[in-house]
Amino acid sequence: MAKLSLLKHLETQGFSKEDVADIVAFRKEWKLDGVASERIPNPTMFYVGGETLKLCVKGLLEGYHILLEGGKGVGKNTLVDTLAFMFQRPLYEYPFNGGTDTNSIIGEDTLTVDEAGNTVVKFKEHQLLMAMQDTLGAWFCGDEINMTRSEVLSVLHMVTDYRNKLDVPGYGIVKAHPAFRFIGTMNYGYMGTVELNEAFSDRFMVVHVPPMNNKDFINALQSRFEGLTKDAATLLVKLFRDLDMKAQGGNITSRAVTVRGLFQSLGLIKHGIPPYQALECCVINKAFDTSERVQIKDTIDTLFKLDLKWFRSSTEKFPGKSSLDVDFSGLKSEEL
Repeated sequence: MAKLSLLKHLETQGFSKEDVADIVAFRKEWKLDGVASERIPNPTMFYVGGETLKLCVKGLLEGYHILLEGGKGVGKNTLVDTLAFMFQRPLYEYPFNGGTDTNSIIGEDTLTVDEAGNTVVKFKEHQLLMAMQDTLGAWFCGDEINMTRSEVLSVLHMVTDYRNKLDVPGYGIVKAHPAFRFIGTMNYGYMGTVELNEAFSDRFMVVHVPPMNNKDFINALQSRFEGLTKDAATLLVKLFRDLDMKAQGGNITSRAVTVRGLFQSLGLIKHGIPPYQALECCVINKAFDTSERVQIKDTIDTLFKLDLKWFRSSTEKFPGKSSLDVDFSGLKSEEL
């Protein structure tokens, strides 16, 4: 389904024929020669946000490595998957954290047994080295890269500048494939994040991934869930905006301001879970404070008129089907 709709999606995101031709030319230059790679993402939905998507495409075509910076749930990982799918690149991923060291991403010596039964030391490559050496021209995604220490990232300076190589002690020099790209994702202000080393971040093209506007948000919900009406998607977006306003006013934390939670809720509703119960599991319960949960429930109850007549579902329609035929007669999309 995704492959059939990619060209249409690019057109809706404002890509010209020349833009598409540039992507096709890259794929022809670094074609996979019929080799199937299970590492090429096949996203269930594409990133929605034409300007951001186009910026990333232009940078990758120019050979730049990219840092994607933005808050939670804005679609950074969806953007990475979309880009890798567009360019048909195998994708190696590593979730950075406070315990990450150079061995975690590059590789380390391990004990193994050779054919003669002798115990020998062998270097085992990890994700970054595997991506650099992939003969198909793979990409590497370092997720939440600002959660690791600067001394770890400093090892990657040679990878992310014009040298595009690593000198691994005891292993040798590893030169990256010409189609190799390093993509990092990060957000600021969350527990465990640190300031990036200036010398490291300066090697990247930094792209701010903004929250979706209302129109793109509604389109993203509808594109992910076939059959979801515009009024239904509009009401969920309105819920998100109301919770976001409460968080900005200091009435609740940002835990319940979750794009993922709305997608998760729809996934449960699609399989017959009553709407309120789905929202409770995927939105309300993400706040751990009891008084905060009460405020979130009040927001939902106010929006859905307590009895949820505007979010009525026929559960017998969902099993085995993709339709989300929900009655939203009480709210029109023009109200948003």
